[in-house]
Order: sequence, then structure tokens, then C-alpha cells
Amino acid sequence: DKENYRHVMTKAICAAIRSQISLYAASPLYNDGTITWTEAAEITKKSLDDCLANNYELYKKQPNATAGYSPYDVYFYSRTDLPVVNDKETIMEVGQMYMWNYAGLPTTDGQTDAGACPSQELLDAYEVVNGDMTESYPLLNLESPYLDANHLQPNLNSAVQGLYNQAKPYENRDPRLKASIYYDGSKLNLETGALLSTKTGGNCALDPSNARYTCTGYYTRKFSHYKSGRSGNLDGYFKEFRLAELYLNYAEAANEASTTGTVPNDAVDAVNAVRSRVGMPGIPYGLSCDQFRLRIRNERRVELAFEEHRFFDVRRWKILDQTDKVITGMKANSDGSYSRFVVDNNRKAYSEKFLLYPIPGDEAIRLQNASGTNCQNPGW
Repeated sequence: DKENYRHVMTKAICAAIRSQISLYAASPLYNDGTITWTEAAEITKKSLDDCLANNYELYKKQPNATAGYSPYDVYFYSRTDLPVVNDKETIMEVGQMYMWNYAGLPTTDGQTDAGACPSQELLDAYEVVNGDMTESYPLLNLESPYLDANHLQPNLNSAVQGLYNQAKPYENRDPRLKASIYYDGSKLNLETGALLSTKTGGNCALDPSNARYTCTGYYTRKFSHYKSGRSGNLDGYFKEFRLAELYLNYAEAANEASTTGTVPNDAVDAVNAVRSRVGMPGIPYGLSCDQFRLRIRNERRVELAFEEHRFFDVRRWKILDQTDKVITGMKANSDGSYSRFVVDNNRKAYSEKFLLYPIPGDEAIRLQNASGTNCQNPGW
């Protein structure tokens, strides 16, 4: 019975674990010299190469118009095909999601909660593209994305002039945006073409006082199947490890290990393999390591959104104080315009002590008594 093998540990899972662990160990938060970036690059490359040599590949099966927007879209609400005919990307899959109920839309029968609603900061991470998808640019200046402390004034990348219209903020964007997030004007149903409205009085109106409605102007779409509801759950299964992560792990490690000041070409190739699956133009060769660092971090944020990576990424990079002070949203106004607004600018858990959780007090005392050393994490 193939089902008996669904959760069996495999060499590919071991490779994925080694890839992630080495990347984390070399990162600023954990880097004590045990694992260098050079070693992390070697390990992440071997993990990726081993999976590729054993027929793993990115999911690219094109859906019909009523199934989804793209292979990326469909992949996240599909279950791993055990004979590995269609899905050769998933390395480890766990339980089925119940997005329709706990992180769903109020139009869905039986929905109880809108869940963790996407922030405007995440929406701003999706790149801008031209009409024929031959050019793409980050929406914001990645080095300094906002002009004010409350993130109400985006520092637009000069390259998007003529491509990005603030009056139509969801047009000409990375296809992963509409595959991952519901926004005002999104299709609720791919068969009927019914649209979502977050305007006052709309079917999915912005309402921070009601847990069933969005507090940011957005809902999570990734893993959600538009036909899911009380009568049946068609939502996807969580991908604990997948090939796209291994590509991005290697790209980051190879860039950090570079001794020339320029990103290695194969690191760019790794990122572009992931981008090409959704039709995104490639990141150019020849960027400095600093420039590529901004791009790869943004790429991880987009490609791996809602997959339990961002929480750990901003901590291992030690940039929590840059990313977690403020959350904003977007209000769709009745006249068709859009207004950014502050959801929360009184957040407290962004100082350096919050990079690690505290060791429970009793346990910390036991460790200190046994070792003579204070083992508590910094700041606690």
C-alpha cells in the first residue's frame, strides 16, 4: 500500500534537513565558526544535486482555467502523487490544511476565522513585471523600503516607473501574488468569476473587530481550494520540505561564501530556476554580493510565504528590528482608490533578546548549577 510509505523517512528528506541545518548554522545568529558559509555552500549544493540526480524537479504541470492560475497555484492545494508522476517537487509532506475554516474567507460556509491575514509589507515584496513578462523589478528600494517609520510612504524603486500604478496596485505583479493572497478584486470562484470585495459592505469587507474578516485588507490564498467548505475539504497538504527551498538555500549560502564580492553565476541560476517556474524573468548576473543578498532574501519571502520560514529567517539574519516593528494593511475605498493604514505600530518583540526564546527558568538554574556557566539566552 503506497499510503504506508507517505511519511517514511527518505534520503531526500535527510538531504533537505542537512541543507536547512547548514544554512541556519552558518547564519549570523548561530554562526560560532562550527559551520562556515563555504561549508554551508558545499552541503546545500550536494543536497540539491542529490535530489536532482534522483528525479526531483519543480512542479510545472499546467492547470486548466478552472483549476488554478498556474502550476505554483495548483501545487499547494494538491496532495503528493505517490507514484511521483506529476509531483516531483515535494520531499516531505505532512497533514492536510484546513484553510477554509481557520484561515478562510467569510463567504465560505462554516468558516470561523480569517487567520493570520497577510500584511501590506508582504504584498510589497512581490515584484513588478512588464506586460510580456520579460522584465521585472522589486517594487520598493530593498535597501530602504519605506520613507517613514509607519510604512505609509513606500520608497518605490525608480525602475518601476511606468509599470506600477498605485491606483491599481495588484496589476503587473509577480504571478505568485494572486496565487498566494486574496486581495480586493481577486476571483473567489474560478468557474463563476465571482470577485472578492474588501470595501465597506463588501462580501469580505475589512473589519478588524470581527475575527471572521480581514484586519489588513488581505486573506491567505496559498493552500486554499476555492471549493473547500463545510461539505468537503479540498485544501492542500503542508510541504515540510520541497525542492524550491533547496535551490534557495544553495543560492544564499553560495552568495555568502563568495570571496570575489560578486555573486557566483550558479547561485543566480538556482534562484532563476525557481522564478522561471512561474514565468518570472531571471535575476541578472553580475550583482554584488550585497545586492544579491537583498534579492535572495526577498525571493525567500515570496516563494516560501506562509510555509513557516519567514519567522526563522528574519531571526537568523538578525534583522527583526527592521521587519517586525510595524504592520500595515490596505483599505479599498468606495471610490476605487486604496489607502495604506497602520494595523499595529506598538509591537514590542523586535529587540535582540527576541531572536531566541528564553530557556525555562528552572532549567536554566539546573544548567548553571551543573556547569557553573550562565546558560540563559541573551537578554533573559
